Amino acid sequence: MPSNLISRLLLVLLTGAFLVNNCFATNVEKVKQELMDADRAFAVEAEKRGVEGFASYFAETDVLKFQGPGERVLTTRNEILSEMLKAQGSRPFLLRWSPIKADAAKSGELGYTFGGWTINGKDRDGNPQTMKGHYVSIWKKQNGKWKVVADLGS
Repeated sequence: MPSNLISRLLLVLLTGAFLVNNCFATNVEKVKQELMDADRAFAVEAEKRGVEGFASYFAETDVLKFQGPGERVLTTRNEILSEMLKAQGSRPFLLRWSPIKADAAKSGELGYTFGGWTINGKDRDGNPQTMKGHYVSIWKKQNGKWKVVADLGS
């Protein structure tokens, strides 16, 4: 095979690979914005609907929700809802948070957000209590919607 033909064939193959790669490439910046928007909507829903709103943003199964040192890890949306309702008990609390940053995989199907949270409520004696910390939420796109698949807080 003449080297000129090989050079042309190689050029065509490389051009095709470049075009395919760019046509199907995910716009990571757009996905990061989607994640920030999803996390903000998650916070609004939790503030509006409380524990039920919070739990609604989690995937139904294959979830990791870390409650704290020595506590069991929750792995389904129903477990999260049940445990949070128990924790709330007769002392309602208000959980607020705000994402600071998001990042995403190049595939556009997985990402994370992190930020700060505040819980306002009452202690066991009925006195006002405020707690603050940070969180990381890992998100996965399921059926076109972002769902939390892991949530960690300090």
